[in-house]
Amino acid sequence: MSPHPFKGAIFENWVITEMMKKYYNKGEEAPVYYWRDQHGHEVDLVMDEGNHLDLIEIKSGKTFQKEFLKNVH
Repeated sequence: MSPHPFKGAIFENWVITEMMKKYYNKGEEAPVYYWRDQHGHEVDLVMDEGNHLDLIEIKSGKTFQKEFLKNVH
C-alpha cells in the first residue's frame, strides 16, 4: 500500500501548528517562519529565538537520510 500523496504536507502542517500552539498557550506570538530562495531551496520551519535561528526540516519518513538536511546547511 502506498502512502497518501498528502501525508508529508499534512504532517508538516501538524508539526508547525504544534510549535505555534506552544507559544500561543504561553500568551506569546510564535516566532515561526518559512524560508525559500529563488532557486527553490527551502527550510520548512525557521524559529527566531532572539540570539539565534533554529532551522527545522520536517519529514514524515521512517528512515533518516542525509539528503533531508541539504537546505539546512
